[in-house]
Parts: sequence; C-alpha cells; structure tokens
Amino acid sequence: MYYAVDPAQFASLCVLMSNALSIACTTLVLYGLYIVLFILAIRAITQRNPPRRRTLLAVTSVMFFLGTCDAVATVALIGITMRLFKEVVQESSDPLHLLRVLDVLQLMEILRATLNIVVTDLLFLYRCYIIWDSRKKVLILPALCILATISQWDLFHTLPRK
Repeated sequence: MYYAVDPAQFASLCVLMSNALSIACTTLVLYGLYIVLFILAIRAITQRNPPRRRTLLAVTSVMFFLGTCDAVATVALIGITMRLFKEVVQESSDPLHLLRVLDVLQLMEILRATLNIVVTDLLFLYRCYIIWDSRKKVLILPALCILATISQWDLFHTLPRK
C-alpha cells in the first residue's frame, strides 16, 4: 500500500491524534460527572419547590442540552479528524468534503458556546434581579459587562485568521 506521509511525519501526526483522543476522553469523563450533577439539580429543584421553579428547570435543562451538544460534537469531531487523518496518510480520496464538515462542526461549536454564554449570563442576571428584590437599577452594570463579553466573544470568533 502506498503512503503519502514520511514515517518521521507520521510519528508527529500520531502524537497529535493521541492528544485529540485524550481531550475527547476527558470531555466524556467530565460529561459523565455533569450528568450526575444535572440529575441532582433537577431532584433538588423538584423536591424543594423553590420560587420560580419552572424558570430554574428550563434554564437547567437548556444548559444540560448545550453540554450534551458539546459532548456529541467532540466525539463527532474526533471521528472526522481520524477519518481525515487516514485519508491524508493513504491518499485514498479527496479530503475536501471532510474539511467542509469539519468547518461546519467548528461553526456549530462557536454558536453553541455563544448560546451557552448567553444562557449562563441571563441566569446570572435573573439571580441578581431576585436577590436585589426586583430592582432593575442593580442590573445595569452586570448587563453592560455581559454585553461587552458577548460582543468580544463574537468579534473574536468572526474575525478572519491570518
């Protein structure tokens, strides 16, 4: 079988792939812990019957869904990266299709992370609103900081790389 990669380059590519796999495994272990914490949070919210229970359940569920999307995307990213690695090494087909799928996955990750930041920050504002007896004046400074963070995040991820 013909290989397009020099054996010296292959060793460094294998190290790169093993690093990517270790990231995926770490993500999955932490996701397992997150499942347990999600179940405990849902149990605490439903058993203690706090005020505005529906809001807390909705926010917790949305954040869990976004975490699940992150775990699934990480596994998919590793699968696509491994297949791309194989196609580059063996020169078996045109890897452009996989590169497009990889770009779409990376875009989805940016959107998911942005949405997660927005949901988390809105939860923070909601908690401030409740703690400060529904005074809207207290929310101005945190809201401005949150807008600055979201603007910086979106700007950073939409600027072209050199």
